[in-house]
Amino acid sequence: MKRLMIYSKRKLPFVSGGKYIIKQNGVLIMLFTVFVCGLITGISLYFGADRERELISLFTERLISKDPLPYFASELLLNFIILAIIMISGVGAAGFPFIAAMPFVKGLLNGILSAFLIGSFSTKGFGYHALMIVPGGALCVSAMLFLCEYCFSVSGKVFKCTFTENREGVNGARLLAVYGIALAAAILSCAVSLLFRLIFGGIFKLF
Repeated sequence: MKRLMIYSKRKLPFVSGGKYIIKQNGVLIMLFTVFVCGLITGISLYFGADRERELISLFTERLISKDPLPYFASELLLNFIILAIIMISGVGAAGFPFIAAMPFVKGLLNGILSAFLIGSFSTKGFGYHALMIVPGGALCVSAMLFLCEYCFSVSGKVFKCTFTENREGVNGARLLAVYGIALAAAILSCAVSLLFRLIFGGIFKLF
């Protein structure tokens, strides 16, 4: 019995390892959770709102039915706006809620798009989503979360400089470099989506 009690008090390797991962990546995990919440909300919104579904379907249909290059431009513009909002919010003392809102918005849009494709086109819509949305989308979401995590720390430094005696400066060049990396990854994600659409567009033609 004594041995069992002693063993139970010991920290199991996977428990301590899990705590370390959460401690080191707490902000990133939180942001990913926000993204997943947005994804679920988008799916629920599409399937749960009968009146709005027709409007959502019309808008999404027009977006998907665009030629590859206009679709690439639309996707790139959206990603640029989201990343720009994150970076600008990062240099503000109260930028936290705006930074956290962007993964939710991205998840919401992705959820609506996923629900529309699978709900409207069944197996073909699932194939289109898996081959032409997910590969590029995963890269873009990773870049967005990477930028969000860094801008969280920058906004925290700005907050301390503004409301406390802490005068730790913000490295503007590094912020721009991180933003440039995230933007390059977002451009690459759009290029991947464009490439996959050109390759598999004939197989999963929806319109």
